[in-house]
Amino acid sequence: MRILSFPPSLLFNLLFFAFSTSIFAQQNPVVQLEGVKMRAALELPKGTSNVTLCGLEPGNSYKVIAVPMAYGQDAGFEIAPAPAFSKGTSSFAFMRERKNEVRFAAPSDCVEIQVRAISNEQGDQIPMYLSILCENCPEVNASLEKVAGQSNQASLEVQHGFSAEELVQDVLVGGGCFQISNVSFSGQAGQIGTFSNGLSNIGFSNGLIMATGDISVAPGPNDFNAAGGGYGIGTPDADLQPLANGPIFDMANIEFDFVPTQNTVAFEFVFASEEYCEYVNSQFNDVFGFFISGPGIVGTKNIAVIPATNTPITINSLNHLVNSGLYIHNTPITGNNCLII
Repeated sequence: MRILSFPPSLLFNLLFFAFSTSIFAQQNPVVQLEGVKMRAALELPKGTSNVTLCGLEPGNSYKVIAVPMAYGQDAGFEIAPAPAFSKGTSSFAFMRERKNEVRFAAPSDCVEIQVRAISNEQGDQIPMYLSILCENCPEVNASLEKVAGQSNQASLEVQHGFSAEELVQDVLVGGGCFQISNVSFSGQAGQIGTFSNGLSNIGFSNGLIMATGDISVAPGPNDFNAAGGGYGIGTPDADLQPLANGPIFDMANIEFDFVPTQNTVAFEFVFASEEYCEYVNSQFNDVFGFFISGPGIVGTKNIAVIPATNTPITINSLNHLVNSGLYIHNTPITGNNCLII
């Protein structure tokens, strides 16, 4: 059996809910904000379109972000208050976080923004999500404070200093139920160890942790955008390469053989990454592989896939935009919330 992982940290448990409107395509769509946050599914023509946002509370601060609707979609977006693109002067003050993300204080209950959509894909219409969040509405602050309070109830603990054989024999498997042999590890010593106190934030209390960086980053908090703790060492691998869309760095790789005493084997795992969620749909794509081979298995099979699919688990295939029901957000109030709505 072979286990490969490419996650730089374990998971923290902050949860937000997503709401979407129906897809609609029109020349100048109007998006009516319902509550304090929503995600509108739009189809916009290539080029620049005007979109009207209504249901805003004058004086409140809002964040708006435009992203492709589908994983792997060849599309990019830029947002600005109208008529900034066409005439060069914004109709109201705003702060640009990125090309596809702006913040502003609403001057009225409706504002007009311009969305520039670029894509090399065929077709005139580009499907996208336009997300809107009221950042200072009392309902949002109360929700975030409640979740942040819950997250502080238990802190994940990690420990270095174990050999791969100890981790497999005593932590991952344990109980003497299997005959284990040929345990090997590739990577840096700080990339493997144990975790404990994880029941409330990752779903099970203890186990083996592997990371692309030092496992000490796992307890968090994840409150610094674009942070990283990797070693920057190129580690090409024939099994992981098909899952990634670029060079592979800092792979942690544990391999072992086992002889089971029962006809069913089950493993629990959680995939997490410091790349969530600011690097979603970018060229940086943390991946995870859980490979098994042996009698009765054709070739080498990756069992780390999205449930009921053959889609490998990666940053770009499981996040706040796609397969979001399996994703748990872990950014605190002070960090990059990536508009998880």
